Amino acid sequence: MFLTKKNKGKIGVLYICTGKYDIYWNQFFESSEKNFCPKNEKHYFVFTDSKEIKGNDKVTLIYQERLGWPYDTLMRFHMFNRMAEELKMYDYLFFFNANMQFRKKLSAREMLPTERQMLVGVVHPYFYETPIGSPFEQNKESLAYTDWNKARHYVQGCVNGGITKFYLEMSATLAANIDKDLEKGIIAIWHDESHLNAYLARHPEFKALDAGYAKPEGREGFPFKEKIINLNKNNQGGLEFLRS
Repeated sequence: MFLTKKNKGKIGVLYICTGKYDIYWNQFFESSEKNFCPKNEKHYFVFTDSKEIKGNDKVTLIYQERLGWPYDTLMRFHMFNRMAEELKMYDYLFFFNANMQFRKKLSAREMLPTERQMLVGVVHPYFYETPIGSPFEQNKESLAYTDWNKARHYVQGCVNGGITKFYLEMSATLAANIDKDLEKGIIAIWHDESHLNAYLARHPEFKALDAGYAKPEGREGFPFKEKIINLNKNNQGGLEFLRS
């Protein structure tokens, strides 16, 4: 089902906040409701072990224990796959990192995938000029291996989405690829982001949003308009604190 004037499409929002990352939930939810495709019906699937977040008619809680670094991020597609049947009820799926905040109203037209661009990614704010030299996985034994010359962009793992059918196909493939890597004792250099980039390099027709949709908080001299920001984790104690 695609975006039409009569049916703007239902969006399933995928959100992971285990451990101390639940501190970001309220600001994420409030900013999403206000600014992320506000005319579309949205439902939130929150993978968490938090007792502070409450489910309601807009929020489904899925218990997810902390797996430890880097598995909390590496195994995210496995988490999504557990809910595949429920997610099929939605027209589009979008994943956002816990510390993302919407700063501008983002319309369905600019955010959602299309019949020709079934998946959506955000160009990495530090590697937006060219994919050459970007940190793709270079171990050819890994299923995340990506040839620089065959990639259209290097995308950040913090925001991605797609038409549900195609997003779930991607999720299933990436989970299987990660499992095969783990069987060989391999963890890709940037975990799920590396596997995501390998997949999108093989599906270059994806909708590439500019780096303003994942702007690092506080970065100066940024050549893109700020749409979604990646909140600085140092303001919440830093990575070590959040992962502890």
